[in-house]
Amino acid sequence: MVAEDPPQGPPTAGPPRLRQWLVIGAVGVAFAFVAAAHLPDGIKFPGVLTIGLGAVAGWGWGRFGQALEISGRRFLVPVVFTGLLIAELLGAWKHHQDRAEHLREKWQGLRNDPIALAVRDALAQEPENETPEARRERLQRLAEFDERESLRERRLEFHGYLVSRMERLKNRPLTTGYWPEIVWGAEILLGSALGTFLAIAGLRRSAPVSDEAH
Repeated sequence: MVAEDPPQGPPTAGPPRLRQWLVIGAVGVAFAFVAAAHLPDGIKFPGVLTIGLGAVAGWGWGRFGQALEISGRRFLVPVVFTGLLIAELLGAWKHHQDRAEHLREKWQGLRNDPIALAVRDALAQEPENETPEARRERLQRLAEFDERESLRERRLEFHGYLVSRMERLKNRPLTTGYWPEIVWGAEILLGSALGTFLAIAGLRRSAPVSDEAH
């Protein structure tokens, strides 16, 4: 009498298919966030792009997993969250770089303006027989001149990018201190968490179910 083979369990996605889903999905999500830098400025309000795009990217990642029949395993939660978080950071850095490049081109003429440079040089020189009142006025104008240049330099930094996001809102109480960083950090964490939830939820719907005995 020949022994029967043990019953086979439901098929699951093997490591090659799982790696394919992780690599292609992570690259696709990162590309989506970087490409979002070219979207119209009218939709780049705080929360709209970071949280909304995180949710859409996570949902799409989950749909891709459904097509490959990937099951929603617990260890995938931190993996997906990390992938979405890195994509959020890459997208923000791309937005910052594009904005800084645009401002540099916009301000290039101001920095190389010969009249402005001559005025600045004149203010930096101390004339003979200068009265104390004239000296105070000259130094004040020189400080204002340098402060404008320093302000432009700060606007080119990443903090300046975060401040510019808050300035898109009509109410501007969060443009000072570390509030721009706090709001941005909360956004990317929420967007990554929401995207992870939608991705894993999609994978669980695609998990194979064993056949019931008839």
